[in-house]
Amino acid sequence: MSTTLVVYESKYGLTERMARDLGRVLGPARVCRATDLASVAPGAGVCHEALTAATFVVVVAPVYRHRPDQRIIDFVMGAQEWLRARRVALVCVGLATSAGAVRTYLEPLSSVLGASVVWTGGLGGRVALNWLDTADRQEIEASGELRGHRGLDDLDSFSAEALAEAALAIKAVRDRYTNAMPPAELRRVIEDFLAAHTTCTLCTGAGEHVRATPLEYAYQSGVLYLVSEGGEKFAHLLVNPRVSVAVHDDFCGMDRLAGLQMLGVAAVLDDAAPERASALALRGLDEVRLAAMPYALNLIRVRIERAEFLWSRFRDQGYDLRQTLAFSAEGEYDAATPRD
Repeated sequence: MSTTLVVYESKYGLTERMARDLGRVLGPARVCRATDLASVAPGAGVCHEALTAATFVVVVAPVYRHRPDQRIIDFVMGAQEWLRARRVALVCVGLATSAGAVRTYLEPLSSVLGASVVWTGGLGGRVALNWLDTADRQEIEASGELRGHRGLDDLDSFSAEALAEAALAIKAVRDRYTNAMPPAELRRVIEDFLAAHTTCTLCTGAGEHVRATPLEYAYQSGVLYLVSEGGEKFAHLLVNPRVSVAVHDDFCGMDRLAGLQMLGVAAVLDDAAPERASALALRGLDEVRLAAMPYALNLIRVRIERAEFLWSRFRDQGYDLRQTLAFSAEGEYDAATPRD
């Protein structure tokens, strides 16, 4: 399985926390200090195993005195040949996150790594005087720009939302370089998997309210049809039609994984919807049978926009374990393909 290595350094803990959050979003991943990679004997420990296996690397550099942490610079200089043979995302953590500041902060790294860098970005950091060692405190006190700041809030540009957005942006870039199955073949595999199952989990949400509902489904031409007597999910759909749907096998071991996640847009089909009769027929229903029931049934259509399939058998065929297929509004599809 292709893995991601997140390399960081941290003096006061915030950058470490951010690196570990990035690793969770980018998993399967390993998160390691740069100094751990430099100090452990080659081949020893999980970080050196990750160093060997990783195909994508995220370097998270805290900014001190307007430069990346020297330990990050030392790691990049020492591992530059290895890094240049991979794809790299560079992230700086500091109080300034403008495009110009990020470019300046990362220049000592990007100038060494060149074309291997496929993403750059900056994340807001924090300065709290009660965190600082003597040298850093003295620099704050001597700085005309920072002398007036005394509280955490005054020197806090951290944003969980920005961290989440950066993690997803890096993931999207990384996933472009997967060893992808041809789209038509991948679609056949996904449709065969959907045909072999009958039950999904429909996830809906609006504001602070979320819901995961097990439902039976029928699939046809990029669309899922689900029938439900009602419930909280319909309140969510009034506000937010975007949904996630999961279909999976029971867990039988790490070498037999099979889980399909789909993102799409849901709509409740009323009695006049042109496709209602054909959709009900896929579920073995018609209006006569519905009328005989003691309560109304509601028909939900989910147009699939994107499917992400984790399947152990992909590896047996020489592809990455995780494959992604994008569906267009017209039912066409495309897959992430390797890029140079």
